[in-house]
Amino acid sequence: MDDGTYGTKRLLLRVLGPEHALAVLDFYIRNRDFLAPTDPLRPKDFYTAGMQAAALAVEREDRLAGRSLPLWICLREDPERVVGKVSLSQICRGAFRNAYLGYKLDGALQGRGYATEAVGRAVRIAFGELGLHRIEAHAMPRNIRSIRLLERLGFEPEGYGAQYLKIHGTWEDHVHFALVKGRAAKAAAEGGDADEAESPRATRVRARGLVLHGESTILRLAAEADLTEVVAYRERNRERLDRWNPSMPEGGDLEATFRRRVLQSIHRFESGREADFLICLPDRPKKVVGSLTFRDIVGMPLASCEAGYSIDAACEGRGYMRDALHTGLRFMFEVFGLHRVNASCMLANARSERLLLSLGFRREGVARRMLHVAGEWQDMALLSLLREDFLGEE
Repeated sequence: MDDGTYGTKRLLLRVLGPEHALAVLDFYIRNRDFLAPTDPLRPKDFYTAGMQAAALAVEREDRLAGRSLPLWICLREDPERVVGKVSLSQICRGAFRNAYLGYKLDGALQGRGYATEAVGRAVRIAFGELGLHRIEAHAMPRNIRSIRLLERLGFEPEGYGAQYLKIHGTWEDHVHFALVKGRAAKAAAEGGDADEAESPRATRVRARGLVLHGESTILRLAAEADLTEVVAYRERNRERLDRWNPSMPEGGDLEATFRRRVLQSIHRFESGREADFLICLPDRPKKVVGSLTFRDIVGMPLASCEAGYSIDAACEGRGYMRDALHTGLRFMFEVFGLHRVNASCMLANARSERLLLSLGFRREGVARRMLHVAGEWQDMALLSLLREDFLGEE
């Protein structure tokens, strides 16, 4: 809009000037403790009207020069009270047509979908009025709400920056996300009015450098350097893996699929949502001989996850999969604090069920025609392992 105000169903996104310094200052004072874990350390004079007026004057200059679009968030029912901010900064034109996305929302309004609504509107402005091609954003792996918001709007992880920004006095790792015009999720196209879902608790374990040692196997999280090995493992085991798992669509880009999976593995682990391990052998720590994934991790009152696994044909029947699964289960119960791990396998896959039973899993039932594999709907055995049953073994 010409006056620098954009509307959504419940919000007004406004370009403010120095005359609004008190409203902005009130927002920062109100949220001083809430924003501290995700903001840089602030100088003492940050929480003054003079500092905020000066910052708003710079914002106005940058906006008029086309370098940024800072939008302060207000509720339609209370348009003079600032409750957050969404901004597009470092706007580049020419062959790049890129901007960086930032956002924050009042702590008292979390979980109501306001952030998604505001950021979704900013995405539409970027790809529409501003004519941009690409938007980048960064989030700390433990900032689960921010990561969920970006994913909901179609942003995809493109990399992992170690010690990328100094936040609250500490150099923090960040996940790099990007959204390219034409790939925006439906939520972005519609303004993103969906409520923000609660997330499982983030683990305090750092993903980088994490290695679990079993008696005969090594488990480690995938990194970008493993991409070639991951693809090679899938290719040489394609036939047997497709026998027990849904196959990739014909013409699917295997390398692109696994690249996304590798890039996602780090931030999904540190946000407490998934642990995606590669299985290697001590004498060949770079060669991938299997995979072990604990996905759909949820917190209380369930405190559970779903386990999935596979092993190289050349390693089958040598105890490697049992050792890796035992090592991974202990880690999930002790470090993630889970109460229960679920698993399923096709009824025809007797070897897989015997493996699970040997580790203490119990069959709890059969799901009829649960999964479409190898061109047919397959019945699946449902099994589970409780924390006390597993940790009580030794």
